[in-house]
Amino acid sequence: MLPTRVFPLLSPLPPCPVCGTPSTRALHVYPVNHNKPRATAQLNVALLGCERCGVVCSHPRPSDEALTAYYSRSDGWDDRITEDEAEALRRVRKLRSKHAADLDRLAAVVELPAPGGEPRPRALDFGCGIGGFLSALRDRGWDTFGIEPGRRAAAIAAREHELLETPPGDASLDLVVLHHTLEHLPDPAGSIAALTASLRPGGAIWISVPNLETLGEHRDLDYKASDKHVFT
Repeated sequence: MLPTRVFPLLSPLPPCPVCGTPSTRALHVYPVNHNKPRATAQLNVALLGCERCGVVCSHPRPSDEALTAYYSRSDGWDDRITEDEAEALRRVRKLRSKHAADLDRLAAVVELPAPGGEPRPRALDFGCGIGGFLSALRDRGWDTFGIEPGRRAAAIAAREHELLETPPGDASLDLVVLHHTLEHLPDPAGSIAALTASLRPGGAIWISVPNLETLGEHRDLDYKASDKHVFT
């Protein structure tokens, strides 16, 4: 269910980029925060809600070229990690512990391959950051692969995991993870289709995204409405 408050916009609203329906409406408009890196030079960013499928997206959306340029200069980790190796390893250990609990919750609802089996199960984390989720999987006997556009984060993840440029697309994976990655992608449906092609029969895809309907998210809407968060 979309929030009931509606904000007018001067420009015509585009159709929903996921289901194509023209029934979108402005839920909120936010001014530029000049203290944060941005993917575009737009003066305002709006949250648009689709009346049909319920997806919420940013408007105007940055182009593919603008997003590529943004992530080439800021991968989201620049203000959180240093070149110090000990600091990087500490952060990986912290994330490994957190994502081990995530895996326990996932295993409660999805049948995952048992650890220690042959061939070893294979997982891809699409947008793996510094590799915390992959490390939790590797601790349980998985072969781990990551895709990460951020230069600094990728360099840390590559110390323990094999990094790829694109999904393998050969039905060789047992699990694909998108942990707060899908909302950054300009074509979520197309991305999921491409990743699904990399899964073996019976494989699973695990997705976590911002949820507009939760109270905690409303406290952080000015961040979720940034132009690099394309969807929610």
